[in-house]
Amino acid sequence: MTEGRVLAGRYELRRVIGRGGMAEVHAAYDHTLGREVAIKLLLERFREDETFTRRFQDEARHVARLNHPNLVAVYDTGADQGQPYIVMELVDGRSLQQAIAAGGLTEDRALEVVADVCSALSYAHERGLIHRDIKPGNILMADDGSVKVTDFGIARAVDNETVTRTAAVLGTAAYLSPEQAQGLDVDARSDVYSLGVVLYESLTGQQPFAGDSPVTVAYQHVQEPPRPPRELDPSITPAAEAIAMRALAKNPVNRYQSASEMRSDVVNARVGQPVAAPAVLPPDETALLTADPSTRSVRTHEQERRRRGLVAALLVTLGLLALVGGVFALMNLLATDDPVLVTVPDVVDETQAVAEELLIRAELTVGTISEEPSDEVEEGRVIRQDPGADTEVEEGSPVDLVISSGEDLVAVPRLVGLSENDALAALREADLVLGTTTEEEDPDSDPRTVLDQDPAPGDAVPPGTAVDITVSIGIEQVRVPRVVNFSENNALDTIRNADLEPSIADREFSIAVGEGFVISQSPAPGELVDPGTTVEIIVSLGPEPEPEPEPEDPPTVEPEPEPEPEPEPEPGDGNGDGNGNGDGNGDGNGDGNGDGDD
Repeated sequence: MTEGRVLAGRYELRRVIGRGGMAEVHAAYDHTLGREVAIKLLLERFREDETFTRRFQDEARHVARLNHPNLVAVYDTGADQGQPYIVMELVDGRSLQQAIAAGGLTEDRALEVVADVCSALSYAHERGLIHRDIKPGNILMADDGSVKVTDFGIARAVDNETVTRTAAVLGTAAYLSPEQAQGLDVDARSDVYSLGVVLYESLTGQQPFAGDSPVTVAYQHVQEPPRPPRELDPSITPAAEAIAMRALAKNPVNRYQSASEMRSDVVNARVGQPVAAPAVLPPDETALLTADPSTRSVRTHEQERRRRGLVAALLVTLGLLALVGGVFALMNLLATDDPVLVTVPDVVDETQAVAEELLIRAELTVGTISEEPSDEVEEGRVIRQDPGADTEVEEGSPVDLVISSGEDLVAVPRLVGLSENDALAALREADLVLGTTTEEEDPDSDPRTVLDQDPAPGDAVPPGTAVDITVSIGIEQVRVPRVVNFSENNALDTIRNADLEPSIADREFSIAVGEGFVISQSPAPGELVDPGTTVEIIVSLGPEPEPEPEPEDPPTVEPEPEPEPEPEPEPGDGNGDGNGNGDGNGDGNGDGNGDGDD
C-alpha cells in the first residue's frame, strides 16, 4: 500500500487519491498497457479478516459485471502477496462533493449530473446490484463533462442473504434511506432516496437533515420531513423541487419506483416539460410542497411516543450490528460529518522509535509496520509511510510504516537473445520490472527478440528495479524501382536512391534500346527486397554494326612458258653427226657422207 510498489509485476502504485473505511485508492501506472489507472487496495489491517476480505472480493466480482459509460470501469482484479486489489479507470476531474464545496452547481448542471447517475443506477439495478452508498463523494465529474459513479464497496446483490437488516444500515448517515436507517430490507428504491438527498444538496447547497450525531440524522430520515428546497432558494424551479421531494418520500411506495423513472422526470425538467412528480405529496409523506411552515401540525403525544420508540429501535439496530460483527458498519454510521483533521508528519528516514513518537505527538496512531530491503535507506529507518507527509486525515488515523531491513539486491538476468515475452517472465521471476522498450531494426534477429538491455546481465540491483530493453522489429523491405529504358547514369542514381546497390552486369548490342540505356534489370521492378540488395542491369551498346565485305582475290593466270630459243648452228668440223648408218648430214662446210664408223 505504498508509493513505488509494483503489483503483479505490472501496476506501479503512485499517490493516494482516496481513502475509505476499509480501502484506499491509488493513482497507478499500468506498464503492460502503458496507461494511467486507479487501484483500490484493502487496508492492511483488514487483510487477515475474512469478513473484510470477502466483502472486498465481492465488490470486485459485482463491479466487474458492470460496463456502462456512467460507471467507473473495472479493468482487472487480483491479489499480490496476499494483497487484494481492484484495477479501475482513472477519472481526471473532481467529485460532486468537491464541486458543491467549491460553490455549488447551476440547477441545469445538477439535473444533468443526477440524470447520468440515474442511468448508471438503472443499469446496475437491472443486473440485481444495489449501490447502498450514493453520496456526492462517490459521484465523479470528469474534466470532459462526463459523470461516473464509483465505490460499490458496500453494494450487495439483491438475492444475497446479507442484503437484509445487519448489512442494510451500511452507508453514510447523511444519505441513508429510512429503511437503511432502521435496518430493514432495502431494494433499488433505497438508492433513489439517497440520490434524492444528493439532488437536494446540489440544488440548495445543504443536506436536508442535520444533527449533532448520526443517530439524530438517521431519526430525521425516518420521521422528519425535509424543508422544501424553494424555501431555501426561491430560484429553484418547482419541477426540480418536486423531483427532489418525491425521491425523498419516506415510504418507498411513494418514491420513484426506479432510477429510470426518476431520470425521465429529470430530463423533462431540463427542457421545461411537465414532470410526473406531484407538487403535493400525501400528508403522511415527506412534506406538502406548498404548505407554509407555520401551518405544520404540532407533534402529538402519540407522535412523541412513536419518536422515542423509533430512537430506541435505531439504537438497538446499531447495537445488533456491533454484536454480529458489524463494527465497520457502526464506524461508518457513527462517523461525524465534520471530523477533526490533522496533518501527517514526515517520518521518512527517521528511526522507527522517532517516527512512532512523531506520529503520537500529531494525534495519530502507528499502523502496520513492515520491513523491506533497501540499498538507500539505513537499516532500522523508515523507507515509506502511508498516508504520506502533509496529507490531512482524521485524528487518530493509523499511519503505516515500512522500515528498512538493509540492503538486499538481486542479479539482473540475461535477456539478450530471449523473446520479449520470455524476457518479461524472466524479469518477474527475478523480482524486477520492465522499463522502457526500444525498437530497432536488425536483419539477423527474429522480430521481438531482445538485442540489448540496461542494466547489464549480472548487475546487482534492488528488487523492483526497472530494466530497459531493446527489441528487434526486423528490417523494412523496399520495392525495386523500374529502370529499364533509363540512361545508365539515371538508372544508377535511381537504384541508389531506393537504398539498393546498382551493378552493371553486362553491356550488349540492342536494336530496340539506344546506346547507353538500360535493356533489362534483375530483380524485376516492384519486387520487395531488403535494403542494400544488388540490382543488376544490362546496358545497351546500340545496334550491332554490319561487317565490311572482304576483298576478292583476282584469278591466278599461269604465265605461258616462253619458247626456248633454237640453238644457233655451230661451225662444222668436217665430221658430221652421222647416225652411224651413213645417214648423217654434217653441218659443217663439208659434205659429211661418212658411213657412221667415223
